Amino acid sequence: MEDLQNLLERIQREGVEQAEAQAEQIIATARETARQLLASAEHDAAELRAAAQRDAEVFTERATTAIEHAVRDYVLRVQRSLEALFMESVRGRIADTLTPELMAEVLVKLADAYARPGEDDTTVEIHLAPADRDRFVTLFLEHYRSLIARGVEIHGDQRVRKGFRVSFSNDRVYHDFTLEAIAESLASILKPPLREIFQRAADAER
Repeated sequence: MEDLQNLLERIQREGVEQAEAQAEQIIATARETARQLLASAEHDAAELRAAAQRDAEVFTERATTAIEHAVRDYVLRVQRSLEALFMESVRGRIADTLTPELMAEVLVKLADAYARPGEDDTTVEIHLAPADRDRFVTLFLEHYRSLIARGVEIHGDQRVRKGFRVSFSNDRVYHDFTLEAIAESLASILKPPLREIFQRAADAER
């Protein structure tokens, strides 16, 4: 009877020990699994944070570039508008200056400069705005008969808004003193310093 009791106790003891060992194994496995899951989750979270950071940096860079381009385009539009307004003002001043009286005076000085020594056959052909032709002809008839004697042709030209084009001796010498030609010549001189002013103003605002 005592042997049976010992046997039962041993079986019980071994069962408890085995159960405890299994429990410890299960717990160890669960802990390892949890550790792996946690490590994986932390890795995934780090990857997500890095991806989000990269996306944020890319977005910020693109947004900054887009804003810079928009500002640059706006500045260029303003610059072109101001240049156009300025040149329109310049053209207005030129148009006011190019009176028939001034044009006649300039023409006489040109004719004298290009007259060939000892010859009076320097013919002159003039193209000017139809609106200025009558006053221009009147001035010539009153004050510049010596030039008319050389041979002068005066044409009203619809293509000329203001000013005149003149040629001497069958186009041997040609000059363009029209509003458009003078304004274009001045633009090449005035626009570079204007752009420098605009650039300095834009830089000062940054």
